[in-house]
Amino acid sequence: MMSRSQASNAFLGLDEGDVFLKLSALLTGVGDLDPGLGEEYRRQLEPKYGPAIETLCELYYEVVREPDAVEALKARIAGHDQLAAAARQIVSIWYLSQFRDSDPNVKTPLYAAHFELA
Repeated sequence: MMSRSQASNAFLGLDEGDVFLKLSALLTGVGDLDPGLGEEYRRQLEPKYGPAIETLCELYYEVVREPDAVEALKARIAGHDQLAAAARQIVSIWYLSQFRDSDPNVKTPLYAAHFELA
């Protein structure tokens, strides 16, 4: 049986990559995301959205115990365009396995990976 602190760590995340994975699960609604793929996606998104992703991960800690964590997160990022864009990109990269810069004038390569539900 897990101790209370072990359960809390499992719920909140142990490190930056783990918190990104848990944030991704919250945003996508998919609970069993691949950690290796999550690390790759985080690495791809950080050059453009690094500070926003860091802020979203911090906000994850604030909202994770709310009755409706998704709504609580949406309320906290409302009016913050960069945070909202980063959240959309996180969802997009998981569901589409690709990342494109939101600026139509910037040509970014598509990154391919495989998102599978077991």
